[in-house]
Amino acid sequence: METKFGKAIDYKGGAYGQGILSRHPILACRVYELAGDPKLETRIVMESTIELPDKTRVRFATTHLHYIQDSKDRLLQAAAINDRYRKSEVPVILAGDLNAVPESETLQILDELWIQSSGSGGGLTYPSWDPDRKIDYILIRRQDHWNVVKTRIVGGNLAEKASDHLPLLAELLY
Repeated sequence: METKFGKAIDYKGGAYGQGILSRHPILACRVYELAGDPKLETRIVMESTIELPDKTRVRFATTHLHYIQDSKDRLLQAAAINDRYRKSEVPVILAGDLNAVPESETLQILDELWIQSSGSGGGLTYPSWDPDRKIDYILIRRQDHWNVVKTRIVGGNLAEKASDHLPLLAELLY
């Protein structure tokens, strides 16, 4: 697989941020800083342009929005993501830890442009050892006409040990 890493912050002698793995060629990769309180952790959206076997290009973006529950920063971050991808000429997929439950104001902002691959329901992803909320998403732009084949939570002992979030998997056709 091809890999790309987007640094958000320095962390314990290394870096912390977003990563993308692709079995298809990654043609370009960019990191965009999102709005936020400068005293708190910097948040980013990382995007890669990926070429599918039929030469179709798609943008895959990943993010980790602010974690403070009453944060206005998260609302600004969601609005900035919408602004960034509203006019993209190629199809876009957005995935990540949005730190927001489906009925949140953050998801209401994102729902203007995006559809949740698992519908408005879907599985619980956090915490991995005893999930009680959905805060991780794979979103597809409404205008791109993706076909969701299936979406599922990947559970099991290994998933629970690898992260404090359960992995979310979506099979999409364009």
